[in-house]
Amino acid sequence: MSATAKAPYSKTFIRSCILYEVLQKKPVFEAYQKICRSLKERISYQEFDYWFYKFYNGNHDLEDEISDEQSLVNPLLDMSNNLSEKEWCRSFVQFFHGLPPRPNKKPAFSLQSMPRKVWQELCSKLEPCDRLVAKKVTRRFRQTIDEQDNLFNTLGICFEDDKTRIFFNEKTFHYTSVGNECRITCENKKKRISGGDHRQVALQDFEKALTKVAVAKTFYVMFQTEQDRQNNFYVLTKVLSVMTSLKVRKLKWELSSKEMDTILPFFEARTLETIHTFSSFSNEQPGFMDINGKMQKLCYFQMPIFP
Repeated sequence: MSATAKAPYSKTFIRSCILYEVLQKKPVFEAYQKICRSLKERISYQEFDYWFYKFYNGNHDLEDEISDEQSLVNPLLDMSNNLSEKEWCRSFVQFFHGLPPRPNKKPAFSLQSMPRKVWQELCSKLEPCDRLVAKKVTRRFRQTIDEQDNLFNTLGICFEDDKTRIFFNEKTFHYTSVGNECRITCENKKKRISGGDHRQVALQDFEKALTKVAVAKTFYVMFQTEQDRQNNFYVLTKVLSVMTSLKVRKLKWELSSKEMDTILPFFEARTLETIHTFSSFSNEQPGFMDINGKMQKLCYFQMPIFP
């Protein structure tokens, strides 16, 4: 199919192009991309989807006018919620490869129809940074992820004068304020958020990344700046307080003695083995020597350092 008509294209011409792709037995996604590329204008996928499956099911009437409500119908969202795992997975594979459904049968795949066990398995395979993104996609993703234990090698947050850093395993997210924007950088990827302070945005993402239960080998809490320290620490404690379990083997923090006493009860004592304290408060000493008889190592460093 190659478009030769002049723009703007009539509805009949666009529909004839869609019909051509159907008769050529093109997969739905390939056909949609080709239509947009050839016509040099993008039609809504909902409208394309309606006409594609209408033609596929044998109705080749190009002049059949549809209501706005009908044109926005997406067969993928009109599913049974009682699909078996086998049926859903089969439909997913067909949908992924762009195979049209059988005549008079709507596709049986959507995120909404995904069986609970498949949701749980999918979410359990996500990396921590991917969970953060997935929880922003749908409410069901967020609920399913929050029901699972979150396993980390490294988890933490560090406040500095000009930036805030979040640590998820081997990945470090850098939050900086640029004008009225917050710039987020991780490896070679960048994102900008309008009207956000880097500390506030970082705390929001840190909260979204956590679940009710989190397990980490190492947990960092570092304050290397006094800017808005009291408020940031308060928000951080609110984030940790809603968790039902925070199991950590090693703590590394740069806090005042009062802050240590406030935050320590959020961590399960029976799993805590080592605490490394980096403090710039020369006259303060940690007051939690007897927190856990299992404690293997308690280190106290006067100079604030962060490895």
